Amino acid sequence: MNGKILIVDDSPTDIAYIQGLMIESSFEFDSVNSCEQCEAYLEEEIPMAILLDFLLNNDDPFEIIEKYHSKIPIILLTGFVDSKVGLKAVKKGAQDFLYKDSLNAELLEKSLNYSMERQILKNRVSNIEKMATVGRLSSGVAHEMNTPIQYVSDNIYFLEKEFSSVLEKLQKISAVITDTENDNVREDINSVLAEIDFEFLKSEVPAAVVQSLQGMGKLSKLVKALKNFAVAETNQIKKLNVNTVIQDLMTSVNSEFGEFLEVRFSPCEEINSVLAEENNLKQVIENILDNSVYELKSKYKNSQDRGFIDIATTQNSHSLEIKISDSGNGISEDVLEHIFEPFFTTKRYDDSLGQGLAVVHRLIHEVFEGSIKAYSQEGQGAEFVINIPNMKIS
Repeated sequence: MNGKILIVDDSPTDIAYIQGLMIESSFEFDSVNSCEQCEAYLEEEIPMAILLDFLLNNDDPFEIIEKYHSKIPIILLTGFVDSKVGLKAVKKGAQDFLYKDSLNAELLEKSLNYSMERQILKNRVSNIEKMATVGRLSSGVAHEMNTPIQYVSDNIYFLEKEFSSVLEKLQKISAVITDTENDNVREDINSVLAEIDFEFLKSEVPAAVVQSLQGMGKLSKLVKALKNFAVAETNQIKKLNVNTVIQDLMTSVNSEFGEFLEVRFSPCEEINSVLAEENNLKQVIENILDNSVYELKSKYKNSQDRGFIDIATTQNSHSLEIKISDSGNGISEDVLEHIFEPFFTTKRYDDSLGQGLAVVHRLIHEVFEGSIKAYSQEGQGAEFVINIPNMKIS
């Protein structure tokens, strides 16, 4: 999304008129003069909204509305009063329709803001519903996987127990046979026992059992991680103060890890409430904080100094920005390009499945329709910058 409003109109006078109306607004504008040019533009960039003229030579504006309304809020502009045109536009997916003769700056700005907010809300609800469907499917698959995992684990425990018992009895037989007076029996049994490598069995079989159980344990953790990755339940979109959410998480981290680090928060004092999913937003911030805490603990656990995590929020008319930076060990360039990939981790030996930042990336992009970028140099800490299109509420 390029942060601009695209005007699709074949009249330079009308384009200049619209831009003149909005000269005092925070919006920036691009313009094209046909549906064909509009489609070419959209292949390269995605604007925040489209102002689409109804009369475009021989072009059909409803084709643009049908094709792109699910991605971009579209407002149809008409030069004459015809409620049927407006109704058709809305049925095709337009967010609004306005008459050019009655346009003014306040009306146009309000329509743009409301259209963008409705579009974001519609897309977020749609994405949450999709993720809920994936979650239910994942939950079913995980349930089916858990059953064989459980009985294979139980059988391995059974074999471990029974092998120990059999090995113990074989060793007793070996001890008793030396006391028998029947040479033929002793020779026969010794011949059989000679084929058994007791030392090998005692060392290798228990090790194989332990490795098998460890593997089943990791597989069980993987199933749980897949369930969490899919987000099995929906979260209610509600009015939310982002600063309050961050403040609560910050207090918790400072309380638990204050020996190693300090979380410092610079909130935007004039931040507006936004419509968001509280649990999802908490998960995003928690997962990034967990990553920073891990790095800071490893860096400062034997030091007299303490590390820091800085969080800052800012908000403009279009988006909410959250910056989270730390004084940890940083991320090397070859690792940085992979950190948002599912199951990628540099902490494999700490039982990490590499899901934390992958979940963050998915939630930001698929649920919030925003973006997240990571910046770091090895040895100089890391910074995560989150941008989320907001729906401001008075």
